[in-house]
Amino acid sequence: MNGLKYICLACIIPFLPSCIQEEHMGDAGDDGRVTVSLTFTTRTEEGADEGMESDEGNNENLIRTVRVYVFDGSDGSLTGYHHADLSDKNVTEKSFNIRLGFSRHTIPADGHTCLFYAIANEGSAEGLKSLPAAVYDSETGRYVWTDDKEITQRELLELTFSGLPESKLTEGDPAAKDETGKKYSSSILPMAVKQEVVITKETENLTLPLRRSLGKMELYFAKGGIGEGDLYIGRGVYLYNIPTKGYLFSQDAPALESSELAHR
Repeated sequence: MNGLKYICLACIIPFLPSCIQEEHMGDAGDDGRVTVSLTFTTRTEEGADEGMESDEGNNENLIRTVRVYVFDGSDGSLTGYHHADLSDKNVTEKSFNIRLGFSRHTIPADGHTCLFYAIANEGSAEGLKSLPAAVYDSETGRYVWTDDKEITQRELLELTFSGLPESKLTEGDPAAKDETGKKYSSSILPMAVKQEVVITKETENLTLPLRRSLGKMELYFAKGGIGEGDLYIGRGVYLYNIPTKGYLFSQDAPALESSELAHR
């Protein structure tokens, strides 16, 4: 697949039930810190992000890895981190517990603001720089960066990638110019979400909808009784003037309005 536009040549395809993987990272409040259950999903409300359906050979909504950073809304410090590798599973939703770096007893009446940044399938974003990790320090009750590497919220929002893995031919002759009868398995796509959340003393569960880091275009073809023979596409469809880089996160942040890169 060339460029950052993802093309789906499809008619109506059936929905398959989502698989949900749950991972528990310890008992909530085992050292007095807030623990919430996070669910990352590739399904959104109807009409919000059409085309995130699941079908055989269609991998665009699968979650293979997920990395989440949580920043404190008051001072911008890192107050949560988790990374999960699901490369041996086919799931469209992922749930796990994450411990935050503050106590539930210290949450004010109007709540504690946190900013969640989640990235799924980072390995599919070609040209994406290496992302740092963090660990929880039980002595201080805070998260600390590892290997002397860290990343800021602005740097997360400015992450770019330059390509995607190509779809794989699963059925048909790769040398044939006629695409009739060929079937492809679509590539795993990078997804991301940024969400501001007010944590209250009652907060226990959060759901964050992941969104693909690229645009999707659906093309429909109809013969309409013109001419004879079957309608088919030989050697695909070509797009021009495609950006060489794309943002990982949707660009609706005011701090990035002056950027020259165009999202989608």
